[in-house]
Amino acid sequence: FYLPGNLIKWFSLYGKDGVPSQNSWVWNFFPGGHKWRNLVRDYGENALDEMVKQSSPGYHSAFTEGKEKNNNYDFDQDVEILSDPNDPVVVFYQISFPEGRKKEAILTLKAQLDVLSLGQYNIITRYYDKKRPVLIYYSVSGGSPSNVEFVSSLCKSKSPRVTCRKLDHFRSTDVKGETLQQLHRFCRSKPSSKVTYVTNQLPREYGVNRTETFSIQKVRAYTTAATSKMCLKSRDKCNVCGMEFYPLPFQHFAGNMFSASCGYVKNLIPPEQFEVAMNHIADDVLINHLERAFTTELTPFTPRNLGLHQYSIEHWIGSHPDFKPCDVAPVTKSWFPFLTGRSYIPNDYSSSRVYDFLWGLAPRRSSIPPNSRRFSERKESIVQRRDEFIFREYYYLAGNLHRWYKLYNKAPPITSWVWQWFPKGDDWWRGNVAYGSNVVEKLTEPFTDEGVAH
Repeated sequence: FYLPGNLIKWFSLYGKDGVPSQNSWVWNFFPGGHKWRNLVRDYGENALDEMVKQSSPGYHSAFTEGKEKNNNYDFDQDVEILSDPNDPVVVFYQISFPEGRKKEAILTLKAQLDVLSLGQYNIITRYYDKKRPVLIYYSVSGGSPSNVEFVSSLCKSKSPRVTCRKLDHFRSTDVKGETLQQLHRFCRSKPSSKVTYVTNQLPREYGVNRTETFSIQKVRAYTTAATSKMCLKSRDKCNVCGMEFYPLPFQHFAGNMFSASCGYVKNLIPPEQFEVAMNHIADDVLINHLERAFTTELTPFTPRNLGLHQYSIEHWIGSHPDFKPCDVAPVTKSWFPFLTGRSYIPNDYSSSRVYDFLWGLAPRRSSIPPNSRRFSERKESIVQRRDEFIFREYYYLAGNLHRWYKLYNKAPPITSWVWQWFPKGDDWWRGNVAYGSNVVEKLTEPFTDEGVAH
């Protein structure tokens, strides 16, 4: 109700003409007017974004700007390796060295390079096949020049079958999206290939200080899964494979590590553009939420759940309507789900049994990762019994269809898993056929009338 809200309205309604003059009365009347006047003077319509960046250190883009902008690597210079008859494993590797945690970062880095140099894990022999060469394209975020040199030296000390190519080094650890940007470029130029994405730093759940971002056990397992023979095998029914896939709160793989066919990846919006698009979609979603077109009964909105800014890179790989996930982690059902509150038992990453890989089409385990905050399977069972929630719940088909049409202007085909997995999938499919991009508005409309949603 002060200057932030007014500036949003002025900029949205009038664009650059909505910028108040430097001698306007608003700067003297509203609190913080002096600082806002300077921001508007320096940044114009982008003053609000700049204020958020300055006041919220945890809020930033996953991409760099200006002089540090990633140079486009010439992948054709590796044509000899890429043409190897043994079909090389192409890995895009995001390496981070956060201040105060460099030692942990180095330990996970070593563990991952050990996995990548061993070969591709084979569940039948429970050993690593060493036949295929490995080509690693890596970017380093944060760290000193000596850290970057350490990565290069470590790569060279590994198996002769492993070749490393440095894409870039960024001073800020915030820059974690440029590696995916290069992966996308690679797939656009080589659509018949397959690519793997790994990182030495696991995603952090929003609002949680306690974190396992450098859990060696999980990083090693996720890397082993993504580069396993099971995940690297080409299959018509699956175009992205990882350790554990979950449809909620957004479609993603645990650890955000995966192998994917370039035939699928090339059709994705480039990661940097995707971040901008997700920010715009969040604007629409929050307005729809206020108008009660969307509910958040299962779990609240957070920047991560909405895919805002740096969190967009976790949403990217599963964002397309043609997404066909599969995963390899063991699946164990609970004997007493009503007593434990869980239908599936979470995998124990401290046990070697987590490597008892079992490939299967996903989703096939709980709908959301174990121990997710503010979520319970009992709450979900209640939501699934009430149409006013099923048809408006953002984390079900209402939100997914909203994003698919905004991002790609289409919905998944009739053969997609989404129509069978999400509640009321048949009704949503029929609505999609009848109304197309207006399907969410049409199917939520009966439940948004005043009084009905109470």
